[in-house]
Amino acid sequence: MENLCFNAHWPQDGLSIDCYTHEVSNFRYHWHESEYEIGLILNGRLECCHELNRYILEPGDVSLNNPGQAHTSFAQEPHTYGLVLHISASAFQDYAPKGTVLHFTDCRSTAATRGQERFRLVRMYTAQIYEALSGNDPFARLNAKAAAQMLLSTLCRYFQPRPVCTAPMLETTQDAVRRLISYIEEHYAEKLTLEELANYSQYNRTYVSTLFKDTLGINFYDYLTRIRFQHALLDMTSSDRSLTEIALANGFSDLKGFRKQFRETFGRTPAEYRELLSFGRNFSGRGQWRYIPGSDEIVRQRLQEFQHISAHDI
Repeated sequence: MENLCFNAHWPQDGLSIDCYTHEVSNFRYHWHESEYEIGLILNGRLECCHELNRYILEPGDVSLNNPGQAHTSFAQEPHTYGLVLHISASAFQDYAPKGTVLHFTDCRSTAATRGQERFRLVRMYTAQIYEALSGNDPFARLNAKAAAQMLLSTLCRYFQPRPVCTAPMLETTQDAVRRLISYIEEHYAEKLTLEELANYSQYNRTYVSTLFKDTLGINFYDYLTRIRFQHALLDMTSSDRSLTEIALANGFSDLKGFRKQFRETFGRTPAEYRELLSFGRNFSGRGQWRYIPGSDEIVRQRLQEFQHISAHDI
């Protein structure tokens, strides 16, 4: 089977990257605790929702999400392709004060800004990394690392990095967090409370609450709601169950509350979202997207374009 996901690691530099090209379909709601995610639109039209703001991205647009920031993507038309690149937060370990992670601002292009040099450079280096890792060049890792280092430099130079505090985790703390997250994943559909989680973990309620806030950056109930939405969106995408059934099956108390939280998070009601489900419902990867090979004609053309394009050609 053809490998469609590519990665490389340089432990001495704290640098890990992985990348792939994929076709976007229905809402994909996710976040990465210790990685930056760069999305590069290759074809079609994509809607993103981030921190209650909605954006439309078109070919050539770039979007960066910082570690821990929840975001969604939704294709506005068929054959919407994107390149996704994940970069480890530890890649900036020599530049972020101890106990912090760098967050970048304003790293999302629009029709008005996609021709700017900063976005041209992000496109170019992202495409170069993918080309290096997906090809057969014997110097692929060397080329990928060089492009990755230039990408990191570009982000720091143009996108106003600011340190955001993180709490260093001891091994015992990491284990506790893993156990709590696993328990939530198993019981998210139930009437789960912070008190119940404290009883399960044998920690007091305040400590459990602090663990979530300090290690995940959000409180317990916000995290629980994220998990419930992930499963509810999958049900809405891949089944014909009623919205009431989906709400109750995924831990929401009733349809009214589900509808209110859905609108607050995604900018539309569950019914409005379902009306948009007109294509691409049976994708791999939990029903949300499917991988596209780098040999695809559209992907190949765009990657070549982004690697050699000048700002004046956009």
